[in-house]
Amino acid sequence: MVTAVDAERDAVADGIGAPHQVSIGPYRHARRCETAGSDVLIIAGGVGPAAAAAAASYAVATHDVSHIVSMGIAGAFASAHLSAGAVALASVIVAADLGALTPERFLDLAAMGLDGGATVPSDPAMFADARAGLARTGLSVAVGPLLTLSTVTGTALRAAELMAQHGAVAEAMEGAGVAHVAALHNIPVLEVRTISNQVGNRDRESWDLLGALTSLTTAAGAILCPGWS
Repeated sequence: MVTAVDAERDAVADGIGAPHQVSIGPYRHARRCETAGSDVLIIAGGVGPAAAAAAASYAVATHDVSHIVSMGIAGAFASAHLSAGAVALASVIVAADLGALTPERFLDLAAMGLDGGATVPSDPAMFADARAGLARTGLSVAVGPLLTLSTVTGTALRAAELMAQHGAVAEAMEGAGVAHVAALHNIPVLEVRTISNQVGNRDRESWDLLGALTSLTTAAGAILCPGWS
């Protein structure tokens, strides 16, 4: 599992249970958990898709990795009707700002005639297991495209543009980097996020980071399946 920051890593590890600290090359404070037949390595890889891809690549190069999950907190789009602490489960993982900006509109890679893997679907079996596990937690869950942006949205206008273009449920900064590595190595991948804020005009005072991290702990424990080991 790949998170961005230490607080997300620790929340995920606490949800899985019995974590202990391990040193994985440059990631000297990773966590390792063994539960439900799964040996889970959790790395806080850094913020942004490049850092997340580097962490996932290092894990794949140094370990026998059967599945990869991108986890952390996110902002929810209004159309998803998710409050703080709810869960966004990715049907597809989208590199939403990969393309070209023209005076008329944003062109994604497909519109540019390029095949760069900007959209990676969640693995169907992992998705089904996670959805079933989350349903037992009582957490509110929305399913749909989950966007990755290197620059997160800070205006209502941009939020409306992204909703119209993608029908997305939430946005974060790392999922597409992890998904690209998984696709390259043909490893099943999934992204799961808990909500700290609404996407739109940036208002840090309205964010509920503690609530999102608490739900992240619950979600992490719920999505693991013995078949992932």
